[in-house]
Amino acid sequence: MRLENVGKIIDSLNVPVGVIDPKSMKFVYINNGFSSLFGYGKGEIVDLDISTLSTIFIDKKTFAKEVEILKAHKNLFHKAEIECKNGDRLFMELFLFFVELDGIDYIFFSCVEVADRDSLIKKEKEIELQISEIDRHNSMASLISSISHHWRQPLNIISLSADTIEMILEDKGVIDDEIKKELHKINEKTRTLSQTIDSFRNILGNPDEIKGEFDLLEILQESHVLSLTHIEQTKEKIDVTFSTDLKDCSIKGFKSSLKKVIYSILLNAQEAIVKRECDGCGKIDIELTQVDKFFKISITNNGVPITKEERKKLFEPYYTTKFMTQDVGLSLFYNKIIIERIFQGRLDLDKEFREGAKFNIFIPIERRECE
Repeated sequence: MRLENVGKIIDSLNVPVGVIDPKSMKFVYINNGFSSLFGYGKGEIVDLDISTLSTIFIDKKTFAKEVEILKAHKNLFHKAEIECKNGDRLFMELFLFFVELDGIDYIFFSCVEVADRDSLIKKEKEIELQISEIDRHNSMASLISSISHHWRQPLNIISLSADTIEMILEDKGVIDDEIKKELHKINEKTRTLSQTIDSFRNILGNPDEIKGEFDLLEILQESHVLSLTHIEQTKEKIDVTFSTDLKDCSIKGFKSSLKKVIYSILLNAQEAIVKRECDGCGKIDIELTQVDKFFKISITNNGVPITKEERKKLFEPYYTTKFMTQDVGLSLFYNKIIIERIFQGRLDLDKEFREGAKFNIFIPIERRECE
């Protein structure tokens, strides 16, 4: 294929592309994108030495070394300042590759402004981070499912053994109230462990869950009961209330995903109250209302207020204000992804609320089916 024919192809590309003769260091072709970006007409730049546009190839000796490297590796990346015709200098990322056409060697290069490329890389990293968070969660769900399977049977055996010991001692007439108390304590602890396993499974859900229609009221009622169970286990004195006037709250999506978000925020609320040391006056309110075309879930607590600095970083990845000792919740960053990406909704912190914290979840009532 001849350069003239290739020129027709690169003219159709949106990105700036130039072609250089590696022996003379001169341009032999540029496309319309190159001409528009740097201001040179095709006739002006042909036979122009590349060193007049950029200092990365300052002389033929340096350029010759680059050509040898390019021949060996087939392509190279360079960051360079390139001078436009009007004198402006643009910091560019150059992608150079070696091409042989009709027995003649050429260096083709495309270029992207580094600011645009850095923005693209930042966006790609954000997407990778989101995917990593989701993968990590699914791995946790699988792990908990496996652990619960292996724990359940030993816990049942321990509970059954305690009951058997109590029966045997009663038959022999050698049991007293102290022994009974300790055996009942064993049963109580095994039930607590079993409930903890269930809590983990309920929060993390099934990684292979299929989307479907479910009742938002049911999710909130389950979360309310689950939070009360968790508080009872930790012996904290926190009042948890749930209120709504709504009756029909059917939505489509992944049921366990929404449950994770709500329960995670409830755990955050509990830890904030513990941190404040409310001494029996801790309070968490869950409220479901309708605002325009959205279901609004508000979760309010009177725990330690979130500072101005914390508010700025609250939804950033891996940032947390929580204790990590008893945490089984998910980061607010991940919660936000679930609400925005899966439910096309919104999760935010009420900026006007100062007596603790108030999180609002908005889920569209009429929306397209979740992805």
